[in-house]
Amino acid sequence: FESECLNRMLLYECHPQVCPAGDRCQNQDFTKRLYPETKIIRTAGKGWGLVSLRDIKKGEFVNEYVGELIDEEECIARIKYAQENNITHFYMLTIDK
Repeated sequence: FESECLNRMLLYECHPQVCPAGDRCQNQDFTKRLYPETKIIRTAGKGWGLVSLRDIKKGEFVNEYVGELIDEEECIARIKYAQENNITHFYMLTIDK
């Protein structure tokens, strides 16, 4: 998606009350809930998943992640617990900020 919006370039969503583009702003997908249509499925051997009902373009907003933030120590403890208890299907996401 090509844009000259500084917020988009910095991976921040514009706030509807302060964006100078007003109603023409194209950087409020989360606020406006403009997600690709998806459905939740249960897969054999992998558990629950989310699939898109259409192609998703590179850089397009998909959905929000709702989970918990844990530190590295807790992450290591959970991975160790999973290994000791033969839990093979889990997901850890790292963030930079």
